[in-house]
Amino acid sequence: MHKDHPLAPNSIVFCERRWKPVAVVFGLLIAFTFLWAFYILTHYLESYDLHDYSINAVDGGMAGMVNVATGMPGMGQQGLVANAVVTVIDNAPQGRSLASGAIVHAEGYILTTAHSVQQVRDIAVVVFSSQGPLKYEARLIKTHRQHDLALLKMVTNDKFRYLKLADTQQLRPGARLTAFGKTLNGAIIAKSGPMARRGLTLNLGNSQLTHLIETDLPFTPAQGGGPMVNDKAELVGINIVVNQPNNGGVAGYTVPAHVIRSHFQDVVSFDPPSPKPVQGQARSSGLGLAAAWWGSAHQQFSPAQPAPQAPSAAQGMSIATVPGSLPQGPPIDHIGKAGDKVTLSDLEHDTGFSLGSFKLDAMFGLAILGVLGGLLGSLMPMGGSILVVTAMMLLFGYGLYLIRPVIYLTNLVTYGIQARHLFNKGLVMRGRVLGLIPWIIFGVILGFFIGHNLHDHLVGYLLGLYALAMAAIALYEVFGPRPAPLAPVVEAAPSNRDEEISQFVERVGLQAERRPDPNKLLLENITMGTPVGLLTGILGIGGGVTEAFYQRRLAGIASANALANTVVMVIVASFTAALVSFFYGSLVGAFAWQTPLTLAMVLIPAIFAGALLGAKFLQNLDPRLKRSLFALVMLFIALAMFFNQ
Repeated sequence: MHKDHPLAPNSIVFCERRWKPVAVVFGLLIAFTFLWAFYILTHYLESYDLHDYSINAVDGGMAGMVNVATGMPGMGQQGLVANAVVTVIDNAPQGRSLASGAIVHAEGYILTTAHSVQQVRDIAVVVFSSQGPLKYEARLIKTHRQHDLALLKMVTNDKFRYLKLADTQQLRPGARLTAFGKTLNGAIIAKSGPMARRGLTLNLGNSQLTHLIETDLPFTPAQGGGPMVNDKAELVGINIVVNQPNNGGVAGYTVPAHVIRSHFQDVVSFDPPSPKPVQGQARSSGLGLAAAWWGSAHQQFSPAQPAPQAPSAAQGMSIATVPGSLPQGPPIDHIGKAGDKVTLSDLEHDTGFSLGSFKLDAMFGLAILGVLGGLLGSLMPMGGSILVVTAMMLLFGYGLYLIRPVIYLTNLVTYGIQARHLFNKGLVMRGRVLGLIPWIIFGVILGFFIGHNLHDHLVGYLLGLYALAMAAIALYEVFGPRPAPLAPVVEAAPSNRDEEISQFVERVGLQAERRPDPNKLLLENITMGTPVGLLTGILGIGGGVTEAFYQRRLAGIASANALANTVVMVIVASFTAALVSFFYGSLVGAFAWQTPLTLAMVLIPAIFAGALLGAKFLQNLDPRLKRSLFALVMLFIALAMFFNQ
């Protein structure tokens, strides 16, 4: 055939050469570019900020805050630090004050005591500004029970004055500290004195708090959850107020800043302790010469920026001006009961599992959790997400407001690769799945806003009930009657035009032969699609185990098709939920979008690794044994959610 003939083989040099490796390299470079852009947005632009909202950046620290003659704090500096001290309240109609708190990030992240908020359905925070007291809704982001700490996020995009974390590993006895708190009516409490000891353990009944700081200051219950501050206006720690034995009043201890940083640095980008920065210059965060050069250049060629003002009450529906004083109620709760044994011991050198001042339990633990979730999914397809969700709640202390978007992203990637494989094998019943998609989306949106208004404690019980349901399904698969095996429906891509026409005629003939009742089909789509969306929106899990069981046992679909259909349904639900959660969370300022993205990037490769290990070591196990082991794990999860919250 002549080379100019229209049907002659393509002789273009590009097509004759191996182009796939080059394409892969370019694809990796593009992906790296996007990841680098995310890194810049997350770190460089966050660190280079013309407005440093920290308290010590505004006033140059608290030098001179304490009157040497009287030992009492000065009123001007006291009022400045009070901008970062908040009152945490129950947002019920007849709410009460729960504890004090400290703002630790300009985006509205607050540290307080965990026992004060762990059983509260609706949490709110009162911030005192030049406009008077402002009330913000708040969401529980993460807790750490071993140190009785809770991290809250105000549901707003406002910016706030905040306290930087001090370098408490260098703190020495005799350093002058000030313990802050706020009373029921918003009056500030500030008491100063020297530090006595650090590295102490406090035994309260069956619980134990470690690495504490002790001072000689007198404490009141209102200072519980409030900040301990040094003379540079840096946060030394969060105060914990306990009952003394034999009705001996109350005593106060402080969880130090380096412990706080280690437990919550996976959620909040804490500033390093530093001297007062020059206005308009990049903050010291180890960014190198380039960032410093840009900061210096901007300072020379840009006019000085005014200091940021107090947050405005006109932004967002979550803000309300509080008339008069705070809600009155019983005294602020504090730890311990009369008669509890209080013992102090020196654990100065017991720093736990750490690398320097950075605890490895969060990221390393999440990776191990992802591997276990992948292994559990090998026992029962799509059964690993509930383990990840419950462990993130109970072991790592994350709140569901943060867990949900993490799981959405994780499911989207992990099941996305599996769905592509199932599509290529022709096992996805496209016509059936298309009819389910509207109801999946409806269920996700409805479930998301239902879950948004449920307390984590209640959702924990729902997770326990769902774990029991999954255990029952697994046991039924083991001991129940076995259904007759059905040949899977394969919708493989046709290789030629004749085969395509043949498949089309066959499908039309089958549809004409069956002709299902439209009302029955609509009911079936609702009952199949909506539960997947509701489970995804409320609990954060896809509900794949129950959905696949429903399609196999009740809808009479072959096992291979039921699994393939369910995987696609979970992807649709996760994609919709991810869009809703990120859009809504960014709109109302409920969380920083970088945080769930980072946690998901830790979980995704770990889950893949667990799935590969499961495929290698568990694939030869008897299916009945697999389901029995899965049921045992589900029963354990259910008991943990019922009795360990």
